[in-house]
Amino acid sequence: MTSDLDLLRIDRAPLPPSKSAGSWPRMGRWVVLGLVFLGAWLFRRPLLQQLDAWTLPQVSLAVAHVPDPAAQIKVSGVAANGYVVARTRAALSAEEPGVIVEMLVSEGSRVKQGDLLARLDAREREASLRAVAASLVVAQAGVAEAEARVIGTAGTIAARQAELAAGVAGVQSAGAQFLLAEQNLARVQELEQQGAETRARLDQATAEQVRFSADYEAAQANQRSQDAALSLAEAQRGTATAALARAQALVLQREAERDRAGVSLEKRFVRAPFDGIVVLKDAEVGEVVSPNAFGSSSRGAVVTLVDFATLEVQVELSETRLSAVEIGAPATLLLDAFPAEPLAARVDRIWPTANRQKATIEVRLEILSDDERLRPDMGVRVVFGARAESVSKPEQGVWLPAAVLVRFAGQEGAFFFESGILVFRPLEVAERRGQSFRVKTGLEPGEQAVLDPGPDLVDGDRVLVR
Repeated sequence: MTSDLDLLRIDRAPLPPSKSAGSWPRMGRWVVLGLVFLGAWLFRRPLLQQLDAWTLPQVSLAVAHVPDPAAQIKVSGVAANGYVVARTRAALSAEEPGVIVEMLVSEGSRVKQGDLLARLDAREREASLRAVAASLVVAQAGVAEAEARVIGTAGTIAARQAELAAGVAGVQSAGAQFLLAEQNLARVQELEQQGAETRARLDQATAEQVRFSADYEAAQANQRSQDAALSLAEAQRGTATAALARAQALVLQREAERDRAGVSLEKRFVRAPFDGIVVLKDAEVGEVVSPNAFGSSSRGAVVTLVDFATLEVQVELSETRLSAVEIGAPATLLLDAFPAEPLAARVDRIWPTANRQKATIEVRLEILSDDERLRPDMGVRVVFGARAESVSKPEQGVWLPAAVLVRFAGQEGAFFFESGILVFRPLEVAERRGQSFRVKTGLEPGEQAVLDPGPDLVDGDRVLVR
């Protein structure tokens, strides 16, 4: 039993040392050291930056620049901003609604007065014009026919007048013979009563008197017939003349209809009312245009035309500065697009009314300098009372603040920041003005120079930009 209890007893004696027990502390130190090196490698950039911040000198930089050319122009006077506008400008449209079938211009096209810009569908108007032209030909043929009738009746009247004249002559001849026969009968009757003539001679004279009386009456009847024929011919001439007048009036009516159809057809074409340049094409082929367009289903204008010869400058001048401007006074224009190239101008008009909301008065200036680069709605600065010919040319060169200048190695120059390193460069100062100086050559815009460099800085130093 004692031996069984011995088997159940726990031995409290220390275990003998193991060979691997002392290696764990050494492996832990290597792991920690590896993690430190890994962290240093991963965060090397911010660590180096922080190290540079602790050790490197900090500097401020100035950038070499070219001033705004407009700021270099030496002008004096009242200044205001404005825009280039056109005195002659038109948004062109067709006089009647229609569908555009042809566009002959685009933006920038130069056109002359009367040039065709666009054409609307005009098939119906062309057909109407052809129909009216055909009716005019018919009316003209009617005039020719009526004139022929008038000429024919004139010939008939002439013939009837000749016949009437012959009838009058016949009446006169028959009358004379009848009168002679009556006289002869009266003489024979007297002689027969005296017994100087026979009964047979009396009968003969009586027969002659009856015969010549009948001839005379026949001649008179013939004359009356010829006179009636002449009257009929003259009536026919009047009818023909009236028909000719109606035919001529019809021709005038057809000509008026033709002209109206031509004017109606011309309304289907958009033409240039003056010489100019197309600045905007408002519609395309296939679109419906209407001069009274209010919705989105149709366009109003087809093209916008500007006469560039009438370009001027519009300025909204404050009421407080109006006293410095008068009509005819000179002015200088500085275009936003070309600020270094001033243009001469003069005050042309001052509006008779003011803008109550903005407290301004509109002033228009005539541009005296010819420049093909002018465009409507270009921005421009106006200096009243200054002449463009007195404006100095912009200076050539690059400017830097005077605080960058330093003397190093017996030369005047500046330290320039290049890839984190200072590089000293001698500079030849062309002009000093206030707190800046101008370098004519050897310096490019955008280069960075150190402001107020300390005396301990030397060429090749690494620095940190503040």
